[in-house]
Amino acid sequence: MNKRPIIINTSRGEVINEEALLQALNSGKIHSIGLDVYENEPITDRQNELVNHPRAVCTGHYAWYSDKASLELQRRAALNLLNFLRGILLKTALTND
Repeated sequence: MNKRPIIINTSRGEVINEEALLQALNSGKIHSIGLDVYENEPITDRQNELVNHPRAVCTGHYAWYSDKASLELQRRAALNLLNFLRGILLKTALTND
């Protein structure tokens, strides 16, 4: 890994220990961060130093809230259900093949 990596987390907030992340950011072990998910949502006062850090880009975890995204999620869920009932392997299914 690069000696001063950029950490980006858009998956699950729990995969990163935010206290350790802040320490690594402050010490220079990590160059910068980008977060869209957090250990606690909504953000607590304890997380403000991390979220407001000058080398952090932090956004709210609400990308799916748009009308277009919501409709697309519903469409995909319906299509997946239909394909499952038809015996068609789902495109997003994990397999051992």
